[in-house]
Amino acid sequence: MLTRIEFELLHVLSRVPGKVLSRRQLIAGAWPERIHVEPRTVTIHVGHLRKRLMGDGASDLIRTVRGAGYALEASATSAATEDRPKDTTRITTTIDP
Repeated sequence: MLTRIEFELLHVLSRVPGKVLSRRQLIAGAWPERIHVEPRTVTIHVGHLRKRLMGDGASDLIRTVRGAGYALEASATSAATEDRPKDTTRITTTIDP
């Protein structure tokens, strides 16, 4: 189960797979506007997200680019698209408040 911030980070990264986003870009996309967030906080939340995504022994889907930011591996989003069910079944995600 992802927290709201983890879900938002994953959502922001998945919109531009393979593209490196700076911590400031991730803050702007994942946190509410009036909340002050230090760049180091992003590092902590990305670490938590990584652990949750890798919980079942999966490979690390988030690439760290030192001094630049983070990117969701493009192969992760293309694999998800290829594995998508052919019917119209909806998949839901539970988010902790």
